[in-house]
Amino acid sequence: MTVPAWSPELLLCYPLAGEQETPPIPDWVKNYRPKRLKRPKEGRVFQVPRQKGAMRDARTILQRLRHECRELSPSQQTRYLQGTLRQICPFVYEELLLHCCSDCGWKVIRSCYTHDGGIDGTFFDGEGGKFLIQAKRYSGDIDPEHLLKFSEAVSRDKEAIGGVFMHTGSTCDMGYFFEENLENITLLEGCELREFILQ
Repeated sequence: MTVPAWSPELLLCYPLAGEQETPPIPDWVKNYRPKRLKRPKEGRVFQVPRQKGAMRDARTILQRLRHECRELSPSQQTRYLQGTLRQICPFVYEELLLHCCSDCGWKVIRSCYTHDGGIDGTFFDGEGGKFLIQAKRYSGDIDPEHLLKFSEAVSRDKEAIGGVFMHTGSTCDMGYFFEENLENITLLEGCELREFILQ
């Protein structure tokens, strides 16, 4: 995978001098936070929602975010989206990103919420190319182990052209790692994730 070179557009991810602070996480987000299990089950600590309900909630959240980000600067949008997405149910977060794929005009295949082999979904681009998706929420740096396991899963699928790893974390100072280990993975993060969601 090629690590993108620096460009002036990257400044849109960071606050500008004199820019207002990012609005706080909205109160409505509390309605979409994950519900914890009383006892962990098969390594899971959150309840697994019904897929139709998660899809409905994801579409509602996506519409709210697109509306509320209209009055924000690009850097505020990025931080606002990251802060909000980190709070919602992980399964609803996956569905939100799959909705974004559908909004791009791509054919989407949804995975089961459990025992999915590390693949959260699949999309086929306009040329019919197959891409696998993994969606992760991080509040800090991403976990390289997650990337390696996803890369292995993509390699096992002989029909897949590549994988897209969508996340809310940070990959600072990890360019060398991507170049050496993840040629079949594309990262969607920061500004690129913002543009993808707010399309």
